[in-house]
Amino acid sequence: MSLLPQIFQVGCAYQPGDYLFTAGERADDQFHVRSGMIKTYFINSEGTEYVTGFYLPGEVVPRVLEDGLHSQSAVALETSTVCRLNTLQFRDTATKEIAVALCEHAESSALQSLRYQLNLRNGSAAARFAGFCAQMADRLSNQGRDRHHIPTPMTRTDMASYLGLTLESLSRVISKLKTSGVIRAEKTFVEIKEPETMAVLASHLN
Repeated sequence: MSLLPQIFQVGCAYQPGDYLFTAGERADDQFHVRSGMIKTYFINSEGTEYVTGFYLPGEVVPRVLEDGLHSQSAVALETSTVCRLNTLQFRDTATKEIAVALCEHAESSALQSLRYQLNLRNGSAAARFAGFCAQMADRLSNQGRDRHHIPTPMTRTDMASYLGLTLESLSRVISKLKTSGVIRAEKTFVEIKEPETMAVLASHLN
């Protein structure tokens, strides 16, 4: 317990646009989201940005490493608090219970990654968007939050990049679903008005 403050920093605050880490930095810490939302992305050699994930409270921001360095960057999309775990010191002090909890987090992240990959392999832009909403809804529900009210502090460009779509394709899908009354889409959230319709569109994830 005396070592805990040294290895686990609770409630580190980040404002929108603040970085948890950037590509090329040493990856000594693991980040656990307490509030807000975190985006991860990487930039290729041509300078193109690819969004790789959005992380909610209760989730761990994954570390993608190369030679002990971060291969991607993580930035706060809204006011967020994050717990930082020093993994180097943690290895010598971890209890069995904490190790099991981290393994469970890893299993949950692996399942989330698998569903994301399945979603990207669906050819329909509408299906990919519905799949994104379904995944976010499940993650929100696991936290006891409203699964039909999905926060979207990310830009539409970020969302399109994450789904492997052009901004124009994503905008058309959202506009069509909004006009038909399936969803209500505002700048900061998407409200699912017809869950059954969205479930049919996202059936490739079942």
